[in-house]
Amino acid sequence: MKKVYDGFDLAEVHILKGILDSYGIESKVEDDQLLGLVGGVGYTEAVVPTVWIFDDTRYDEALAIVKEYEEKRSSTKEVKKWTCSVCQEEIEEQFTECWKCNSSR
Repeated sequence: MKKVYDGFDLAEVHILKGILDSYGIESKVEDDQLLGLVGGVGYTEAVVPTVWIFDDTRYDEALAIVKEYEEKRSSTKEVKKWTCSVCQEEIEEQFTECWKCNSSR
């Protein structure tokens, strides 16, 4: 068994496990029950949920899948912005007015 992913978001860890399983790479989540123990202490390696694969021969393939997942996840988190034509302030896309000078988009 080899570890292919450490995660701080329990849902993401299980999503990634499901993705690996869909590629026929049998995987297992470890340490997912320990997250509740963190409290105000903070994360350590002992309480971070991890994803492991059973077939070591598919390790490189699994890492490529993990990398692709992380790249897609980070690209969807990018915040699109527009620039106010009056004061040149950058504003997040969902806003129709500039927060700085109140000009409309």
